Amino acid sequence: MKRDIRPLVALATYAARPDLVEDDLPLASALKERGMDCHAVPWDDTDFAWKDCDGVIIRSCWDYHLRPDQFLEWVNRLETLRVPLWNPPPLIRWNARKNYLRELESRGIAVVPTTWIARGASESLGSCLANAGYDDAVV
Repeated sequence: MKRDIRPLVALATYAARPDLVEDDLPLASALKERGMDCHAVPWDDTDFAWKDCDGVIIRSCWDYHLRPDQFLEWVNRLETLRVPLWNPPPLIRWNARKNYLRELESRGIAVVPTTWIARGASESLGSCLANAGYDDAVV
């Protein structure tokens, strides 16, 4: 007798908040309604069997910027294992480094006003805000 196996979809999170956030619950519910097993898993969980996934959706990997090389190695590993990433790995790589904002802006697409500071430069956040005339910033 053939066993019925539900597709497994991992919703990638991060270790400090491994469970789904409230905004993710409708997605998890919709996936389950469509017959999929859905689990929240921190992206850097080395004990999780990523190769067994039928798909991985990046949701709240909010610490990837602290370890971008490790995050991109994880993306590469999933790609090597042929685990479908929903978004595609080339898009994730492009988006992981925020230089894509420059590319969008150069093509005439409006982006959030951005102050670019060269690696190794010693400019304070206060001076950046003052020079741009801003009271608040997202770093």
